[in-house]
Amino acid sequence: MHKNSTYSDSLLYNYNLTRLYTDTENSNDVYSNNFFTILDENAKSNYILGIIEIKSINLYYPIFAYYSDNDLKVSPCRFYGPEPGKVGNICILGHNYNSNMFFSNVNLLKVNNKIVLYDNSQNAFNYFVESVYEVNNNDFSPIYDYDKNEKNLTLITCNNINNNRIIIRARIK
Repeated sequence: MHKNSTYSDSLLYNYNLTRLYTDTENSNDVYSNNFFTILDENAKSNYILGIIEIKSINLYYPIFAYYSDNDLKVSPCRFYGPEPGKVGNICILGHNYNSNMFFSNVNLLKVNNKIVLYDNSQNAFNYFVESVYEVNNNDFSPIYDYDKNEKNLTLITCNNINNNRIIIRARIK
């Protein structure tokens, strides 16, 4: 397991993201109120935006509400855009640790794969993949190129082979 993945796992534990979803210690049922109650108490200073889950590639991480180089080493971060489930394009960055976690396997996603974003109000938003492609590492068009009337999600990570960026475009249907 990659060293930074250990930090993210620690973050999940410390914020009780996995343990407090239900009343049972070993469950990942995301419908318990415990975690969200804790976050709601600190909503104005909340550093965690929510959780990203992609079951098809076994991805499950907290999402930092804000981007910084240091935070991006710990877990995926919102780089741009609205809260989950809102109109606009929420862009989430995650390092590619070559199959050792974070966004290593997003390139394996297929059209119509489901990506779930959970917000801090206990809402689950189901986004469905529309495209997987690469852009040059200085091409920022995926951040700004979207239908302004839809609820979009863009995942961004590096292709460690050719220094391009892997882009996953999804939206709520």
